[in-house]
Amino acid sequence: MWMFTQTGFVSAVQHRAYVNSLIVRLRDRQSLVVLAAPGATEILAGGGSDYPFRVVCPRSEFSIWVQAQVDGLQYGNFKNRVAQTRGYEFASVLSEVWSTAMALEDLPTEQTWT
Repeated sequence: MWMFTQTGFVSAVQHRAYVNSLIVRLRDRQSLVVLAAPGATEILAGGGSDYPFRVVCPRSEFSIWVQAQVDGLQYGNFKNRVAQTRGYEFASVLSEVWSTAMALEDLPTEQTWT
């Protein structure tokens, strides 16, 4: 699962050996700091994959962190918020992801906003 939050980008996958744990992987250390800090989880560097940083955490801990992201959502524009929290360079990368994802877009035949 990929998640983009106001503090960074995470990739979470099932731990191969422990079914109740996840490996949460990151491209940059700063994205992991907010996840690792509450449980004093060690941030591991390297590991032989394409993600240079990772933490191993229980599913329950990750669920609490995800819920905190939802509970703390108090902005009306994600890209602007990321520019405030992580800077314009990081926000620029996320804007590229947003732009690329437009290729997946289905255009509605009629507008049904309520």
